[in-house]
Amino acid sequence: MITVIFYILSAITLGAALLTVLSRNPIYSAIFMIICFFSIAGHYMLLSAQFLAVVHVVVYTGSVMILLLFTLMLLNLKEKHEPHKAIISKITAVLASCLMAFVLFATFMKAHPGMEEYKETGVDFQS
Repeated sequence: MITVIFYILSAITLGAALLTVLSRNPIYSAIFMIICFFSIAGHYMLLSAQFLAVVHVVVYTGSVMILLLFTLMLLNLKEKHEPHKAIISKITAVLASCLMAFVLFATFMKAHPGMEEYKETGVDFQS
């Protein structure tokens, strides 16, 4: 039963996170982020960390997201006032993202050394 709840919460978290990034309206992005925060709090509840879940909801969902929503509502976000970005800036952003992903992937591949076998237990463990 807990596994099913975990998969449901994970699907909600991933879906809300993707919709947060892919949504064109910043108000909708903030609402999807609130949903994502609540589902993360659900993960904390599954780990029997009720205090962390409550703090997560109060601090992030209650404070930060409400502040963000008020800020977004006070801004005049009309599409006609938004300047269109040149195609070169979009291409540069995609190339920079790919370069960053490559660097992160290469770092992670080098950072995980293989486990060495020891003939005796306790050798080279400083014990």
